[in-house]
Amino acid sequence: MSANFSISSCRAVFGVEPNCELPSSLPISRNAPFLGDVERGQFEANPDIAGIGILIGFFGVTYCAVISHLACLILGLLARSNRREPYRIMPLIRRFAFVCSDQQLLTGVAYTVSVRYRTGCSLSGYHYAIAQNTLLAIAITQAVASSAFVSFARRDFLLTFVRLAGAIPFWVLGSLFLKVPIDDKFDNEKQGPLFVLSALCFTDEYYGLGTDNELQVRARFPVMAMLFMLAMAAWVTSVLATLVPMVIKWMDPEGPDDYEETDVGDRKWRAYFFGVIIALGLALLIYATVETGNMRSRVYKSGWLDVSNGNAEQDLSALGQLIPVVLLVFTAYPILDMMLGMDSDGK
Repeated sequence: MSANFSISSCRAVFGVEPNCELPSSLPISRNAPFLGDVERGQFEANPDIAGIGILIGFFGVTYCAVISHLACLILGLLARSNRREPYRIMPLIRRFAFVCSDQQLLTGVAYTVSVRYRTGCSLSGYHYAIAQNTLLAIAITQAVASSAFVSFARRDFLLTFVRLAGAIPFWVLGSLFLKVPIDDKFDNEKQGPLFVLSALCFTDEYYGLGTDNELQVRARFPVMAMLFMLAMAAWVTSVLATLVPMVIKWMDPEGPDDYEETDVGDRKWRAYFFGVIIALGLALLIYATVETGNMRSRVYKSGWLDVSNGNAEQDLSALGQLIPVVLLVFTAYPILDMMLGMDSDGK
């Protein structure tokens, strides 16, 4: 499949021909009998994309990462203000944060490739939008994790390089994935529940019924792409703030060592800078969480979703939904193991 998610590429590679047909009367009523190939009450759920367990897994790991990095930042500042050694719990929290980051990076690349290049051509606008929010959550994890690169970059430069190199494919693939501007016209009074249409109907290729009844689903600009780029800019800025002083020190070994104190809270300017990055990540994460919840609620209440056998996207007992939740629990196991081995004065 080509880099561009488009009708022509899906037609050429997968033989997928989207049906973006609308009822003849516009604006579309919420009680329209059909939209594209979907009849009212027959819109299929997709638990692999919008299932509650999948979303808990991705968003839960992101919240753990953000909170862990924030805790490290605060503890570092407290240690500095009290003129004492860093708290012994900090390496454990930082390790947990990087476990979350690494897990999200690996699953994020696999998720992006799978959704975009294996199932993307068959996704509805709703499920494509949910996938975009999930990618934003993964991007936030990487952006926030970069705020702690300074804590180990000099001690383990090879690992830092591997993490940075591994993140690049995710940013590239994610940027391509979020170019489809679905969110701005997701559901409104004039055009009705357009989310049931194929995601291909929201691409830059104009697809409609003619001059008078054309399908106006393209957004004015892709909001999710903008937020994703904001997270990527935060990641790039954090990486540069970590690597530039190292390069300067390498070029001038006799100069001042900006890394004499290695914890992120040991340098106030760095702590404040990365504090802004973490706060930005938390704000974007809350936005993505609320937006995802609102979309799922609107779809469920719309009357278009097929719930004749229950809502598969809400069934947490299904094996496919339990696995991400179990993996989230096991993410904390190495940290709990280390904590059990600590002395009673764990600070």
